[in-house]
Amino acid sequence: MKKFLTFLAFIAFFSLSSPAALASGGIEVTVQQLIEDRSLSERRLAIGYYNIDTGEYYFYNENAMFQSASLYKLPMCMYYAEEIALGNIDPDAKILGMSFELVCRQSIQYSSNDTAHALRAHLGGFRKMRELYAKYLADTPDELPENYLSDSLFSAAQCIKILQKLYDNGEIFSDIIQYMEDATPGRFFESGALAEKTEIAQKYGYLDDGHLNNMAIIYADSPFLLVVLTKNAPNSPKLLGEIADLFISYTNEDFEARMQAQAEKIASALSAKLNFSKNIDRETPDPELFSGRTKALTPAGS
Repeated sequence: MKKFLTFLAFIAFFSLSSPAALASGGIEVTVQQLIEDRSLSERRLAIGYYNIDTGEYYFYNENAMFQSASLYKLPMCMYYAEEIALGNIDPDAKILGMSFELVCRQSIQYSSNDTAHALRAHLGGFRKMRELYAKYLADTPDELPENYLSDSLFSAAQCIKILQKLYDNGEIFSDIIQYMEDATPGRFFESGALAEKTEIAQKYGYLDDGHLNNMAIIYADSPFLLVVLTKNAPNSPKLLGEIADLFISYTNEDFEARMQAQAEKIASALSAKLNFSKNIDRETPDPELFSGRTKALTPAGS
């Protein structure tokens, strides 16, 4: 069965021209029910979900901007780690008298503001930091809001992009992922009944004005990325665990059947493309389009 699932995952991954699939209506109904039960709204909540294997995604209020709080520490440390891997930053350079490895660990695992502020200053300040790690949030500058450089805001869609870069480049960011796995055990996403039994690499962000955010790689039966941004949501720490449980349950339930259905859709699309190509190959070109002994194809009217 593992080989079969690996094959299906390969099809889903290899077919880059096929869009990701919207998660089934079941999870949308479940999340909507939670939102209604907790008297939430788009002003208070944003959610992003992406399944690594199936390509399924789900968003609620995906482009709304929320205060990032300490979430910014993740792309900032990712930038440092990548620059060190590329040889652009000396790995033995000291910040606050500490190695980058230790400063990064303090900033991610323990969410230290002192070390994070030192890293930010080392990069050239707030605006320069935002400029440098923008590549993790968007594919092009046009995707960023006008106030991107001045305000510390993230959307659920941007956070999913950050997590995708983190997961896809695990060999570069392995230490950061480990710090996330070791951070805040039993809290935030890990406070859920299912989540506490699941390996999670998470980074939270908190402001005392009512913002509580979390973003994570969750290693369920199929690994997925999850982002929850909140503002003044009632009992938000518990809410994070409840939402994590909803998506773990959805991901684990009938995973193999959904994986197969997704692969069949992709295979069908590929088959249609191949048949279309074969039909074109069978057509007989107009003889007037050929000239010379090599029968080179020349555009009509040239």
